[in-house]
Amino acid sequence: YQVEVDGQAWIRATDVDYEFTEGLADGEHTVRVSAADALGNWSGYSDPLVFVIDTAPPPPPGIPSAASPTNNRNPVWTWAEAEGAAKYRVFENDVDKGFVTAPPFTSANLPEGSHHLQATALDELGNESERSASGTVEVDLTPPAPPRMQALPEFISPTANGGLLVFEWVAEADAIRFDLKYSAGGLDPETVVLYVTRYELDISGLDDGVVIQSRVMAYDAAGNGSGWSGLVRTELDKTRPSTTAVTTPVTPTADPRP
Repeated sequence: YQVEVDGQAWIRATDVDYEFTEGLADGEHTVRVSAADALGNWSGYSDPLVFVIDTAPPPPPGIPSAASPTNNRNPVWTWAEAEGAAKYRVFENDVDKGFVTAPPFTSANLPEGSHHLQATALDELGNESERSASGTVEVDLTPPAPPRMQALPEFISPTANGGLLVFEWVAEADAIRFDLKYSAGGLDPETVVLYVTRYELDISGLDDGVVIQSRVMAYDAAGNGSGWSGLVRTELDKTRPSTTAVTTPVTPTADPRP
C-alpha cells in the first residue's frame, strides 16, 4: 500500500492499518491509499479521508471562589467556565480530586483553617489547560466568647433618661452581629438583631413593678454563635430615685470619657 498525506507520498506499508509516528501540525489533513498486487500493478487512490489534528488546550478556567469565611466544612466552589471545555479537573490543596463536567464543586469535611482550590479545563480530545489561579476559603469553626453585658441598676424610673433603658455590652473583636433577647414583665421575650453593642428600649409606657431582663449572644463573620451572656435585670419603680448614674461603665473601653 502507498499512503499519501496532504498530497505527498508518505510511506509504503504492507498492513491495512497505519499509525502515524511523526507529528502532524495542528489543522485539517487528508490521507488516501493505493494498493499494488504481487506483480507491482498499482490501483488508483482511494477517496481521501479528512481528519483534524488539535493539540491546543482550552484556556484556564476562572479563579474558583466560595463563601469565606465559613463554618461550613463542605464549601461549594464555583468558577467562570472556559471556552471549549468539556470537563474540569479539580485540585484541592494541590491534591487531584478528579473531574466534574461543570462547576460547582463541593469540598468534603474540610478541617478548620485555610484551603485553596484550582481547576484545569479539558476539551473533548483531552487537551488540558494550565491550572487556574488559586481560590481560597477560610473554614472557621470556633465561636466567639459570650459578650459581657453592663450591669443594670436594681431599680429604675420609667421616666429617667428620657424613658429609655440602655443595654450595653463588650464583645470580642471578631463579633460582628448580636442577638439581644429581653423580656418585660409577663410578655413573651423579644429578640433584636443588632450590629452594634448598644440598644435603647423605650420603657416610658410600662407599669410600676415590671421586671425587665436581658441577655445577648454574638456571631462572627463565619456565622459561629457564642453562648448567651449572663442575664441582667432591673425593676421599674416610679417612686424611688433612679440609680442610673452609678452603674458600672463598660470596660475595657476606647471611650476616654466613660
